[in-house]
Amino acid sequence: MIDTLPAEIVRHVASFLSQEDKVSLSYVSRTMYDLVIPKLYENLYISAYYYFPCDEPSLGTSYWSVLDFRYLEIAKTGGKIKDYDDERAANRKLATHKFKCLVDTLSSAPMKFCPLIKRVHMTWHVDSDLLLLFVKLLNKYGSSLKSFENFLSKDVMNFLIERQHPLESLTIAPPQVLPEESEVTEEYFITTRSLISHYNFDYLQNLNIPVYACTFFKKLDKPMAIRSLCLNLRPDTYNAEGPNIDGIHYYDIFDVNSLKELEILSWYNNKHIEDVYDLWNLRDFVAFTKIEDFSMFSLRTNNNFLKECLSNYGNLKRIKLDYLDPEVLSIAFLTEIARYDCAKSLTSIDINCEKKEPEPITSTFNFEINIMCKCEKCQETMESVIFKKYIGPHDSRKAVDYYDRERRDFLMQIYKCFPILPHSNLGKYPSIGFDARPLSNFVNNVNGILHRNCNDPKYVTASDVIKLYHLHLHSYRRTFDFFIQNFKALKFLTLNGLPTKIVEYDSKQRCNIPVFFVNGYKSNQIHEIVDDDSLFD
Repeated sequence: MIDTLPAEIVRHVASFLSQEDKVSLSYVSRTMYDLVIPKLYENLYISAYYYFPCDEPSLGTSYWSVLDFRYLEIAKTGGKIKDYDDERAANRKLATHKFKCLVDTLSSAPMKFCPLIKRVHMTWHVDSDLLLLFVKLLNKYGSSLKSFENFLSKDVMNFLIERQHPLESLTIAPPQVLPEESEVTEEYFITTRSLISHYNFDYLQNLNIPVYACTFFKKLDKPMAIRSLCLNLRPDTYNAEGPNIDGIHYYDIFDVNSLKELEILSWYNNKHIEDVYDLWNLRDFVAFTKIEDFSMFSLRTNNNFLKECLSNYGNLKRIKLDYLDPEVLSIAFLTEIARYDCAKSLTSIDINCEKKEPEPITSTFNFEINIMCKCEKCQETMESVIFKKYIGPHDSRKAVDYYDRERRDFLMQIYKCFPILPHSNLGKYPSIGFDARPLSNFVNNVNGILHRNCNDPKYVTASDVIKLYHLHLHSYRRTFDFFIQNFKALKFLTLNGLPTKIVEYDSKQRCNIPVFFVNGYKSNQIHEIVDDDSLFD
């Protein structure tokens, strides 16, 4: 029956399906295989870490295809304590094997599969030898390749620049992965300029650079009309060629009306005291008023700069902030931002911010239980999980030492010690389990430090962990409501590492639901609405 559908409809539907569903559909018939396989290879996300499945169908692998493997747990043997270094090594080996399977498939029929690939996004730490072999195949046979992003290797850069078919993306490789104390030598800049001189900048849409653009590039009569820019602020490349004596600005290099996506990543650490905002002339970007996607990573908090940007980015759709310091954005600050034009256009927010309510358990050595939500589920979780398995009503609320705190602080366990949530960039890239591990791993670890076996009535189960996670989400009720009320177009909201989707409950109410572990979740943001008609039902 499905074979009778027009090809264009099948292709369109396939673009909304998960990777798993696309694979299943390809087995239906030869016709389906021929229609679906191009969608599987079109956009590849290659990671050395496992893909963490998402409960939200519109996210995950509908756009990107990932290496298909799950976290590999190594069981304890002979009563020995599990060696997590061995487990990490085993998972890296598994990722390398899966990457090799992809490369082998491409090698087996390069003229069939390589032309299907249009976009590749790498994560760091993939096997370098396989990566080079992968790039060589795409260079020779990947006639449709438009973008190859997020790599650190100079060799990869060298191969890609020599392509017969120009790319829309250019990643300039750094001198080395991590910045060194001394400045980069002149040789690096000479070599890099020589390489990119072969590049046709007329095709360029995405640029990723590890150098200070205002000294690396000359002032252009016609600024580059790129769509996406990633700046890597590195202490070893800044001023390595001398100061910006010509007074060149970013808007002398990049067209202010073309740039839609800006990502700023700082490689400065706490030892550096410089104000990178002034040092790197970042305030130039206030003039780029067409930006729709704005991200900053590992910079120190600077609310004045942020306000300047947001007050000028009237069509901003996505913002992601992950600062170097632990300071969070205050509700007062966010209330001010809510008056800007961008509050009407933002569809995705990912920030660390102040809560309007206390945490369920204080993160100190003197435990306080603050379960503000009075719903039946939260009260049941407090009694059957928190009081029964973590901190009894009559137990001492003072942690003896750090290890005692680690044993009894369930939020610390869920998000720091044995994190259950992956790194996510909702709606943009697949969620990847860099530090996150499966729930079964969490259960084994927690019961290990609590010295409990599966026959113990106080044994912490996977169901208990989900209940604690849902209880924590309920503690954000007023904070979630604040964002829903002030950012009307919002679809995705990640606060303090908790990713949620905003859904319509009825014509008058919206609420947040978790993107991960959503099964069994019931929002406490929904209220029964009583109107005149319902009084007489």
